[in-house]
Amino acid sequence: GLRHHHDSLEQTIRERTVELEEANQALNDDIEIRKGVEFSLEQLRHRNEMILNTTSEGILGLGPAGQITFFNRTAERLMGLKTQQINQVKIHEFISRIATEHEQPGPAEVIAEILDRGTQADNQEGILSDVSGRTFPIEYSCAPLLGNGITGAVFSFSDITERKHSERKIQKLAFYDQLTELPNRTLFYDRITQRVAQAKRDKQKLALMFLDLDDFKVINDTFGHAAGDDFLRMTARRLREGSRQADTVARLGGDEFVWFGEIDDEKTAKLIAEKFLEEIARPVKLGQQDFSSTISIGIALFPDSAQDVAGLMKCADAAMYSVKQRGKSGFHSYQEATGLSGGYIPGRSG
Repeated sequence: GLRHHHDSLEQTIRERTVELEEANQALNDDIEIRKGVEFSLEQLRHRNEMILNTTSEGILGLGPAGQITFFNRTAERLMGLKTQQINQVKIHEFISRIATEHEQPGPAEVIAEILDRGTQADNQEGILSDVSGRTFPIEYSCAPLLGNGITGAVFSFSDITERKHSERKIQKLAFYDQLTELPNRTLFYDRITQRVAQAKRDKQKLALMFLDLDDFKVINDTFGHAAGDDFLRMTARRLREGSRQADTVARLGGDEFVWFGEIDDEKTAKLIAEKFLEEIARPVKLGQQDFSSTISIGIALFPDSAQDVAGLMKCADAAMYSVKQRGKSGFHSYQEATGLSGGYIPGRSG
């Protein structure tokens, strides 16, 4: 009986040993799997961190109250954030109150809506500031983080200062004369069309002037084209200086300029034309010589001469041509040029 008991005990020990070895192996396998999972997670975290830190976009993690819970290196660089500011500052401290273009909601309103209702915003424009208060334009997207409700948001943005600079440059090329920096023909037509429509609504009076330099060809032939360009730039500056702030002076091309603005009556327009004649007549140094020029000005009045842009342009041109015909250096209104106001009244000679 003792022998049998001994054998039975050994058998039980062997079975328990096998079970323990199997359990131990299973535990080791489990530890290896867990290590593998942890390693994979660490690799994934590292990879995600690398992606976040090498992207050219700034990325911010936001908590439910808008607190900054994470930022990548680009956001750190652009905004001047420090690690100790995690959870200490809110995105709203960096969002400018400056009105956005086209009256769109600003980033503050967009983020509040996302954190409140879980909406999403893509490719919006706004203004962001750094810790010193310097502002810069951004294009941004923002999406909610969803868990048990809305747990926060991810805010990604790009600094678009260069793009805005390029857009302004392109706009300047499209709407401004490169030599004089005055509005060009395109911008002039756009402005006067809007202004005439407004004057019709508000029962206002406007004047349009065509201004043509007298004998500009002589300047080019005598002093050269570079001097001619200098003279055109000087003319543009003097016409601007002789204008009021709300007036528009533009260059149509060559030595042709145009002006328009609001007036009380014909007398106001003539006073401005008189000022232009005096400004242009002041001598200017071309090379080693003093040179003075004169200008011929034709004036059209709204609504007296014409009621639309095409009519005003035609009338101002006709009035200017009549000055040229009668000896240059002066101004006529369309009414004077056509005899509608009781005969020819010459402008002051320069």
